[in-house]
Amino acid sequence: MELQTGKIRYSAERINGGLEEKYQILCEGKWIDAINTIGFPTVASPVPVAEGGESHGWEALKNLNLSQEECKFDLEKIESHVRRGISTIKTYGIGPLGKVIREVRLDDVKNLAHVKVSFVPSRYDNIISIEDKLFFAPETRKNIDGISGPLDFIWSQQIKREESNYIPHWCFKSPVIMFQQGNVFAAIVPDLSKTDHNILRETPLGMDLGVPEESKAWFSCGIISGGLDKHSEVHAEGHSYYPRSCDPVSCERKGCVTFSYDLLLSEEPFRQGYRRGVKYLWESIGHKQLLQSVDNQRNPLDASIIDFEDWADLTWYDTCDRDYTAFEYNGRSCGLLTSRRTMDTIPDASEKDGWYQIWAQSLRTAYGWARFGLRINDTEVTERAKGILNAVLAAPRNGGAFPAILGLGEDGSVNWYRDDTWAGYKDEYHAVNMGWTGYWLLQWEDICPQAREDIFVMCNELAEFFVRNQNEDGCIPAWYNSNLEAERKEFKDFNAECSACALFLAEMYKRHGNEKYLNCAEKVACFILEKVIPRNRWYDLEAFLSCSPKPFDYYDAYTAQFPQCNMAQIFACQAFLVLYQVTEKEFWLENGAMITDYTALTQAVWNHPLIRKRPTLGGYTTQNTDGEWCDHRQDYMAVIFMEYYRLTGNVEYLERGVAALRAGFATYPYENFAHCGENGMNYISGVNWGIGTAQVSAEIMCPILGDIYINLEYKHAIGVNASTISDFRNEGNEIFIDAEIAEGMRNTLHISVEGANKMAQYSIYVNGTFAGRSSGIVLNEEGIDVTVSKIAHRSQKILQ
Repeated sequence: MELQTGKIRYSAERINGGLEEKYQILCEGKWIDAINTIGFPTVASPVPVAEGGESHGWEALKNLNLSQEECKFDLEKIESHVRRGISTIKTYGIGPLGKVIREVRLDDVKNLAHVKVSFVPSRYDNIISIEDKLFFAPETRKNIDGISGPLDFIWSQQIKREESNYIPHWCFKSPVIMFQQGNVFAAIVPDLSKTDHNILRETPLGMDLGVPEESKAWFSCGIISGGLDKHSEVHAEGHSYYPRSCDPVSCERKGCVTFSYDLLLSEEPFRQGYRRGVKYLWESIGHKQLLQSVDNQRNPLDASIIDFEDWADLTWYDTCDRDYTAFEYNGRSCGLLTSRRTMDTIPDASEKDGWYQIWAQSLRTAYGWARFGLRINDTEVTERAKGILNAVLAAPRNGGAFPAILGLGEDGSVNWYRDDTWAGYKDEYHAVNMGWTGYWLLQWEDICPQAREDIFVMCNELAEFFVRNQNEDGCIPAWYNSNLEAERKEFKDFNAECSACALFLAEMYKRHGNEKYLNCAEKVACFILEKVIPRNRWYDLEAFLSCSPKPFDYYDAYTAQFPQCNMAQIFACQAFLVLYQVTEKEFWLENGAMITDYTALTQAVWNHPLIRKRPTLGGYTTQNTDGEWCDHRQDYMAVIFMEYYRLTGNVEYLERGVAALRAGFATYPYENFAHCGENGMNYISGVNWGIGTAQVSAEIMCPILGDIYINLEYKHAIGVNASTISDFRNEGNEIFIDAEIAEGMRNTLHISVEGANKMAQYSIYVNGTFAGRSSGIVLNEEGIDVTVSKIAHRSQKILQ
């Protein structure tokens, strides 16, 4: 039997008494195999030792010990059904563990296959998994290296340490597994539309994959017991890998277990199929949840704090007043916002510390703090923030290199550490930290003109240091000893974190010229494109030295993937953006958007029902060997998404940016949460990797986006600050929006507008009521205030 659309063909046949399934795609005018499955795709696994007993005519399962093959189902029959004009093929399987029905239908509009599996167990206390296992049709390569893998593209949220590891729903930030070989792309996406906390707890969703050396690559989706295995030592060692367990899943007696998934199957440009997966996840899940998540930025501990201005007061006054310390150093009035990290990472260090590193970047926090002070004309705030800049400018320098961590002793003594011992080497300078600090030094030129000369001198020395130490292929080594020698073999010849150096160098060229800085930045960017992206070896310090430690030569042979961390990706996104701004070459914008799409695979596209105390939509995880939700790097990406939207008009970037911005506040007071599930390892860090990181993004984005943002050039509108837009129309010189505000939000909102015709007069209507009239030039420059009285009620409580 066969189903066919214009681009996908599915067939199910009985061959030699068994089932043979085939999915084909139209590729270059020919039908090409994408998935071939011989034998029934559904596999069930019992508890290793099942006690006897009778159940509905089936033989007793006493001391059952089945092989993997015996856990499959034999084909009973194949049927074709048409209901309401929709054709479906049903395959029926039967085996020692129960009965199964698989229903397959094709969606011509969305260009996918939808599969529903219904499993009726023969008994109800011995099943530990029920999943569909599908095989990718293209052949894998035998000869592989750092550039060429067994497939052209492989992606999963988690990689493995042991064969029994898998991807539990606790890691479903962007739930998809993807393969691509040539132009043949296949992805499996679990259906989350009917998944609530009770269903997930009783029948936990999971995914798995394998790319074995001598056979076809495969992926699976279904109900899998494991993830939060209380008997496993894995979590105690690092919460990084998730083992299957032998705890039975819950099956209601006389009932059945069901799950569904979508198969994205299509012809795609070389190594670019993942972009279809990213787009599908947002369109089918994220966009809808964003419209329902109007108040994700509400304070999880105090429901009265919802507006970004409420957060500003909590951040810049209450928290910074608590954490700020002023001191004199090298003739400068300095300050620090303690990060509360040094005592854990550097023995005998001071409790009062200032970090200038990729996570806890005090200079970025201070930049936002200073912008706030300038915005409300509070000179005391501005001067305090400037003290943090002064501390960096007073730091000891060595041929352009400088340390990353400041410790202030109780006696007022100042100690500097080149790096920390948690994710670095204390006695060595770290290029990524210096590059990220240098970038923020340059941002300070905009708000502190009196320090421009000092900033330029320090940044020029750093730029010269990077130029001197760049490898021939473009990579910049990571660590340098006191003699400025890159003698450490780790990350000397290969790393992706040097993308932060490219960002700094491109920004340096943008502001001060000097072609060699641009050339150096472009060489790093080409290294990323030519050496990192082919197998997505996004190596940075966090992938190997942070809370998921592993050898620098670690490789997951089970899934044919390398460790990777998204911080290097984030720096690359921004570096390519600046390269486009300074060169106006579309090449950099196109490749920057490609990397931005890739980072989106580590952004949550839903509010996980079992993490009920906090919304998760828009938050970022970190890497493919860690489990946390809503890590504060989402605040970095929020700004980047906004900037890519303004250049491309891709509304998904705008929506993802707003979701990321809100997620930064939903994380409070943690730096991230749910490493091991609902309550696992929630770590409270300081303002520099917490509430301050989020509020800096708000200080940058809100002057552009307002409470409600309308772009008349791109024809888009979105609610930003505790508001949502359910409908938007622009008819001539009339603008219509349907808007709602969150409970407790003020009803006077500021609409920010870009792309209005400067010569036109616009009338604005909100929820059917005339709200004001303004010229295009005023709308572009000042926006307009409107009243919104319609309240959006949450479908799910945050505070519990």
